[in-house]
Amino acid sequence: CCLDYRGVGGLPLKSGRLGAMDSWRDLAQVLEAVRRGPPGRAAGLPLFALGFSMGGLMLAKHLSTGRGPPVRAAATVSSPLEPLASVACFEGSLAFRAVNAATTQGLKLNFLAGWAHHASTRRHVAAAIDWHALLTACSLREAEEALLCPLHGYEDANAYYRACTPEIEAIATPLLVIHAEDDPVIGLSSVPLARLAQNPHVLTVVTPRGGHLGYGAADGALPCAPSWSDELVARWFAAVDADAAPSARL
Repeated sequence: CCLDYRGVGGLPLKSGRLGAMDSWRDLAQVLEAVRRGPPGRAAGLPLFALGFSMGGLMLAKHLSTGRGPPVRAAATVSSPLEPLASVACFEGSLAFRAVNAATTQGLKLNFLAGWAHHASTRRHVAAAIDWHALLTACSLREAEEALLCPLHGYEDANAYYRACTPEIEAIATPLLVIHAEDDPVIGLSSVPLARLAQNPHVLTVVTPRGGHLGYGAADGALPCAPSWSDELVARWFAAVDADAAPSARL
């Protein structure tokens, strides 16, 4: 099962909230719906959860709250687990700033496309947006401060990032964290490696290469082949489910 963010993929908005980092607030309800499953099919089966990039941040934040149905095991791939540090890194070197600017333009174009095609988007979010600040934004922080913060009730971008930061120490679910040293979006220096290492429920895997979600196919043969990270996550879930020293079995 996959989570679709609010207002993406043609989904009409039913409130003044967009899909964003704080969509972790929706996960308890989503996981409960998955746990119940179709009648006679998925009900009662253990839950496993995987999040990519921002989705991994949302998953870690949700796990740190202890809300919702229990998750047997979880994994994140290329995720900004400390948003404030990740954004600061994104605003650092010239290479990161270039990716930041490109990401920001993509965010604005995606929103404007939804705005043009969906009356529900216009109806629910029109009054709150700082249009001048949004259209002139050159960084993710500026765009989120103009668009998401007023919609979702945050004073500024820093308040938004703090509200979405997981309490690593509070995570009690077996969690696999995968990250690449050469990630051009989420710099390794922004990943809280020391805090992750102190939590006995967390196993962190850092690879020299892999980029941002760029691990590719397992053998390079077929476009639809499972990626290396997919294979590793599947082995992690199986090892945790077998309850037999998961880290030793990877």
